[in-house]
Amino acid sequence: MFVVVHGDIFTINNEVHGFNTQQKLNLHLPSVRLTKVKKGVYYAGVSIYNKLPNNIKEQANNFH
Repeated sequence: MFVVVHGDIFTINNEVHGFNTQQKLNLHLPSVRLTKVKKGVYYAGVSIYNKLPNNIKEQANNFH
C-alpha cells in the first residue's frame, strides 16, 4: 500500500528503459554495495513488491 500511495519516490523499470520485458512492472532496484543498505526498508520493500503477481502490480500502477 505504501508503494501505491507514494509512487512518486519509486522508479518503474518501464521508465528506465523502453524495452517491453517481463519485468517492466517491477520497481527498479538501485545498485548498492553495502549490506546495510540492502537490509534497509526501501530496498527490502522494493524487493517484496517485485515478488507480487503481475496482476496486482498492474492494478497498483493504474491506481495513480
